[in-house]
Amino acid sequence: MILSLSGNNFVGLISNQICNLRNIHILDLSCNNLSGNIPSCLQNMSHDSDWQYDSLYAEWSSFVSEDMFDMHRGFLPMEGFIPMKYNDMTFELFRFKGTIDFANKREVYDYKGNIMNQFFGLDLSSNQLVGEIPWEIGNIIKLHVLNLSNNLLVGSIPGTLSRLTEIESLDLSHNMLTGNIPTELKELHFLEVFSVAYNNLSGPTLGRISQFSTFDESSYEGNPYLCGPPLVKNCFAITKLLPSPPSPQSEVGDEEAMEHLIFFASFALAYIISFWGWMALLYFNKRWQNSFFLATDIYIKEAIGKVGKLLTKG
Repeated sequence: MILSLSGNNFVGLISNQICNLRNIHILDLSCNNLSGNIPSCLQNMSHDSDWQYDSLYAEWSSFVSEDMFDMHRGFLPMEGFIPMKYNDMTFELFRFKGTIDFANKREVYDYKGNIMNQFFGLDLSSNQLVGEIPWEIGNIIKLHVLNLSNNLLVGSIPGTLSRLTEIESLDLSHNMLTGNIPTELKELHFLEVFSVAYNNLSGPTLGRISQFSTFDESSYEGNPYLCGPPLVKNCFAITKLLPSPPSPQSEVGDEEAMEHLIFFASFALAYIISFWGWMALLYFNKRWQNSFFLATDIYIKEAIGKVGKLLTKG
């Protein structure tokens, strides 16, 4: 049910084999030096938790009576668990007897007793995790706490997190997330703690709707291009700071300018090729060379004569 390894010096990747813990309720790997991507298979978390305790008790009750449970606690499959009658049902569920410390809503709480059968938390904060937040995390629909803060996560916030309808604390702060905050997150009606602070998010916040009306500026701070309440920046001012996409008219103008440039360049190239081609022909053909220069002399003499006549008449 519980795996808490926080506050150590573990390094390396989070092994996919951890996803075999299909009955896990609390997985806390925070405050280590873990790297790599978040395994998408963590969606299997708590997958079998609904039936595991019933089937486990059924195996034991086949040969151990209720009196033996009361007299010999050591017969139980795991120390720290005791049988508990559940209303008028004829079977019993196992109840965690010890306590576990786990951070929730920015505080560390001691969890014990029956609540451990209903509480689910995932804390991977304060590591060196990279890559995007797997969209499959949204399939852990029983989660009450999700903390991925203080890592190196990139990409956008997956809209599938809106499936975590029972979540009370969602902390994605101090990463390198980009894009808009998905509007689907407004469906998380039980949120008491929410933070996307100190990322590279842009666009409007989730405003003052429903439970988001209880969150102040600290939930969004550190994102230069976020706007809207509870932030002081309005979205109109932010829009002017962002580079605007080129308009269709400017794109058409650029295309016409490029066509003109290509036309003149091709014309100049053709002129140069023709001129030097003609010069080469005259250089290698003496007969044409003599004819060309003779015609040029005649043309120049006629031109000078005509100019002289015009000047004399003037």
